[in-house]
Amino acid sequence: MDLIKSGAKILSARSLSSGIKFLGLAYFARTVGATELGVFFMFQAVLSFLVIPSNLGIRLAVEKRISEGTNKSKYLTTGFLIKIALLTVVSIFLIFASDYLLMYLGEDLTLLLVIALVVRELSGLFIATIRGELRVGDTAIIQLAYAVSWVGAGAILTTVGYGLYGLVYSLIFGYLVKLIWSFYRKRTAFGKPSVTLGWSLIGYGIYSIIPSIDGEVHNWMDIFLISIFMTPAAVAAYEFAWRVSQAFKVLISAISETIFPQISAWNAKDSVRSLERLIPRAITPGLIFVFPAAGGAWLLSEEILQFAFGPEYTVAAAALVILMIGKAPRMIRAVIGKCLLGIDRADRVTIASIVDIVGNIALNLLLIPTYGLAGAALGTTLSLTLGLLVRWWFLSQELTVTVDWKTATWCLGATVVMTIVLWALLTVIEISSALLLMMVISFGAVIYFFVLALNNELRTEVQSVVRTFS
Repeated sequence: MDLIKSGAKILSARSLSSGIKFLGLAYFARTVGATELGVFFMFQAVLSFLVIPSNLGIRLAVEKRISEGTNKSKYLTTGFLIKIALLTVVSIFLIFASDYLLMYLGEDLTLLLVIALVVRELSGLFIATIRGELRVGDTAIIQLAYAVSWVGAGAILTTVGYGLYGLVYSLIFGYLVKLIWSFYRKRTAFGKPSVTLGWSLIGYGIYSIIPSIDGEVHNWMDIFLISIFMTPAAVAAYEFAWRVSQAFKVLISAISETIFPQISAWNAKDSVRSLERLIPRAITPGLIFVFPAAGGAWLLSEEILQFAFGPEYTVAAAALVILMIGKAPRMIRAVIGKCLLGIDRADRVTIASIVDIVGNIALNLLLIPTYGLAGAALGTTLSLTLGLLVRWWFLSQELTVTVDWKTATWCLGATVVMTIVLWALLTVIEISSALLLMMVISFGAVIYFFVLALNNELRTEVQSVVRTFS
């Protein structure tokens, strides 16, 4: 597998998908009320929570075993049957718990929740299969199709007045498109299931239950706790801040999704040096983009939320700044976590995940009542940093873990220069339109990358990547 090209495909598709989703949410913010949007985000939070009992790490286990190259058909079929069994149990539970869901959401969405869960989880299993086949780049178009389907259907349904239900219907439609396409694109056929292989999947999956949903757990936990202490409108504001900060999730996801199957394959061949060389190369691209994003958010968070979604959502401006700062530890944490999973140390990732999840809950309970949305963001950022430190320590027991500190320092310095220049500019101009906001952001990017270009090593690295695609 060509890591650079696969990563570029994933990054391009996720960047475009993220842009489409961002525009869709900006449109939904103006066609659906803040309260209904808040309920929709609460629906998504419950859906994400249900990944734990309906998955139990099986998706990641299937990806891991298929990437090892033996019994692929048997592993797929066995994983599929386990998945169906889990979904059946969870669906029955949801039906019996429908009254409680009604109390929480304020709408009777139980049946739609069951449908969304089934379609989402099966599509995720087939996406994992394609990744396990070391065809990570081929999942890019599928992810893009999902975004286009969801936002496109949502725009139509909310425009004609379906509101909350239009958003839920369109979300299910997007998952259905993803399911059909991923099933068609996988190359591994179904084979004869095996009890022995089933225990192998469960044995790996049981330690990766938490790691398999680790990327989402902090978001839906924040939403759940905010919905308890605050209003659905506050939930919507925080979610928009989270979504803006998630612009860099595309980079984090592209890196981690690309390296995991390759790490798994290298681990099977006991190629330790290749793994150690990969770590700093996987971390550096994230630092290049995350640092200036945090600096820009510090200056422009209120304007970004106002012109993108509306003035009622600027209450989450401080939360956006903190969430952007938190993207640096989250990005490194994702790379380190995937390395641990790839070398069959899911147990270590589970321990680290439990540490930062418990930390997130405790900090949110402490900070949200006093500091509101900013408290939720601060709790999440601190817990992510704690999780990074624990993962780093665990991986250092297995491999030599390094970071290109020279590049990181240069990126931080370029961010400081950019921030100072933009601050000086904002003292003489007032941002009064979305166009002017985009011009200021673009000017900041030019300043940042100009400073970066003064570093010969960084410039050479970029030129090397460009030559790879030529």
